[in-house]
Amino acid sequence: MSYLQVIRHIEQVLNGCGDPVRFTPTGRKLLNAVTALMAVEVVRVDIMRENECFAVPPPVPAYAHNREGRYAVNIVHVPPEMADTYSHGHRHTDAELESLIRTNATLFSCYLIA
Repeated sequence: MSYLQVIRHIEQVLNGCGDPVRFTPTGRKLLNAVTALMAVEVVRVDIMRENECFAVPPPVPAYAHNREGRYAVNIVHVPPEMADTYSHGHRHTDAELESLIRTNATLFSCYLIA
């Protein structure tokens, strides 16, 4: 499965909307049995709360000490079906991914101790 391809595409969409974010996976992944989403850990990065295209829902859980206008993120949740689709060479369109980022309140998380 290609979780990294999905994360790179999310990154490209955010970059295209004026948020120069770079996700760096740590190599740790955990399948959440309740949500059936793969939690991919990334080195903590700040993403814009609102970019040139849309507002990003806050991460769940959210970091308690976010910088002004930004959210700290260290987990990206990717549906295994989406990663499987990407691994077979079928990418979602930028518009589909933008919609996912805009509407999915569980896409990003931040598990950091304040």
